[in-house]
Amino acid sequence: MSRKKCIRCGNWMFEHAVSCPHCSADQNVLDPLMQGLDEGDRPPDPAPVARAPLAISREEAGSLARLASANAQSVAPSADRVGVIAWMIMPQSSGGRRIWEIGLTVLAMPLILITLASMGWWAFRFRIGVGQGEAWLAAPISAGLLFCLLMTTSLEAWTAAVIPGVMLIAWLVRGLLRRSKSPLL
Repeated sequence: MSRKKCIRCGNWMFEHAVSCPHCSADQNVLDPLMQGLDEGDRPPDPAPVARAPLAISREEAGSLARLASANAQSVAPSADRVGVIAWMIMPQSSGGRRIWEIGLTVLAMPLILITLASMGWWAFRFRIGVGQGEAWLAAPISAGLLFCLLMTTSLEAWTAAVIPGVMLIAWLVRGLLRRSKSPLL
């Protein structure tokens, strides 16, 4: 990697850089004018420009530092933050609970897929983020939507109500199973 001096501040920089990382001087403006000149014919390098110190108080600097650290923490992934799709589909428990959770997930899978599709449409349509909290509202609404879709078929009304009802109950029991800390399962 070859280096060259900046045409404005004189600091060393990468040879193919478009602008100086120190003073932001555009290197392509004056550089072609000086390419044909020998080293002795070039004008002397100007002295480096010192930057003025920021005029902020100690309290303002502290609040900026706290804001920057808070932003970094909110963006940083953590082990307890799980995406909505992974939270809705993948098992979250271990041991004997995992078998029950997988069985309940398989039983409620059509409802889960409709819930994810409706949450995805909602997020896309209104440009908002959706989380696990919205899923607790979206699942019963999706069960109602599934009931309405089943009513358009040749199924009887009680059958069209039982199918999404069983899926919703399986989904709710799975959620309670994930939250409980009972050693029985």
